[in-house]
Amino acid sequence: MSDNEGDELDGESVSTRTHRTTGKKRSIEKVRTGPGVLGKYKRLAQWLGRSEDTFIDFDLVFRVGMEYEASDDDSGDDDESTRTDTERDDDDVDQSHYRHVFTIISENIPTFNSDLKKFKKDPDALESLCDQMSKSLGFAHSDDIRILREDGLDYVASTQPNKNLMPDIPAYSSKPTYRGWNHPVLAELLCPVEHIEKFRAHPAGTIQNFMNGTLRVTADQLCLFMYRNHTVDYENLMDGLLCSDLIKMTWRRIFQNARSATKGRRIKRKRGKPEKTYVLSSVTPRSIAYATLHTRWFLCGVEDWRKDDGKVNKETLYYTIINLFKKKDMKCWSEAVLHEWNKDMFQNKKKYETRSASLSALFEQSRRQSLALMTPAPASNSIPSFFTTYRTRSVTSFFVPRVCQGLTSAIQSIAPFITICDHQGHTSESTISTCFE
Repeated sequence: MSDNEGDELDGESVSTRTHRTTGKKRSIEKVRTGPGVLGKYKRLAQWLGRSEDTFIDFDLVFRVGMEYEASDDDSGDDDESTRTDTERDDDDVDQSHYRHVFTIISENIPTFNSDLKKFKKDPDALESLCDQMSKSLGFAHSDDIRILREDGLDYVASTQPNKNLMPDIPAYSSKPTYRGWNHPVLAELLCPVEHIEKFRAHPAGTIQNFMNGTLRVTADQLCLFMYRNHTVDYENLMDGLLCSDLIKMTWRRIFQNARSATKGRRIKRKRGKPEKTYVLSSVTPRSIAYATLHTRWFLCGVEDWRKDDGKVNKETLYYTIINLFKKKDMKCWSEAVLHEWNKDMFQNKKKYETRSASLSALFEQSRRQSLALMTPAPASNSIPSFFTTYRTRSVTSFFVPRVCQGLTSAIQSIAPFITICDHQGHTSESTISTCFE
């Protein structure tokens, strides 16, 4: 692609990269055909990282998607579609997921088809775009971490009997010092369910065993914070799993942009235009897994966000949760969990819409009544034609109870000092109080 062609596309430069073979710097051509398209790719990448795949590889997504579109062998695709999940290997599942994400990108970027032609001509431009989308995804993770780092402690406090987290954790304090195994409440929430009875019998000793490595937490273990009301039925470990209020509050904060699930500490937040232009119409297993990762993060004593934090591999935990929903023997459990989540997250939408419509109707009715009460009374012959009198008694009795109850007493207190005029033009004092009888 020539420089002149890039100028005709009316776009912006993706980045400047070092060529892998020659080592020379070269400017990547402009790859968009309309204003703000690169920003749309980056915003979509943030959303895909939250809702579809936290550890997504955009380079693989484009590679698999483009190969799938270029393939003319329809019989192979039909054979694959007829196989069940148990017959497909991990590579087939990944391929299907990458194609699914590729389809989402193609449906949400208006200039995708024309951009795809440019990517085929200039693979470096596609590679640079994938890098930009990955960086944007990292910014989304950082933004969620920044907010949930402090808000998450309020969520924990709301689940305690006295609505307080004791001992208290100072705002913006060091996580390795105050969280994880260094805090008794957070340590219990992070404890695997197979060690809960031991923890509650001997908390100090159990915490020490976790800290010195005698006991370990792995990504495939079920922790107490994942359960509803932080209670475990050992006869049925799936009962209440992933129905924790902590995870639900975290989900609301990420996907519904709820300012706060509970009242608590005041956290300074950056002001700016909202970046989340996509919304979920229903709760998905992948969004639950993403919220679970963040819930565990603000409970633990690790500062950074990496795949492997030295204790639990986040990527393994993420896909372990997703695979629970895919297992055929877990179908009843997964349907019950998703039903509960969707009911909790979206049940009030219709209620709020109905209430809003009712309030609008009430305001309209009140407005019409006030206009009817304010219609001019028949003019008196003793009053000049350019004066208009209103039914003051009715108007006052309508507005005073609805606007301010204290207005009556305030006017009555100054009534002796007010002079009013009757229809005959005579003045009299202290008669305004009769308007409020």
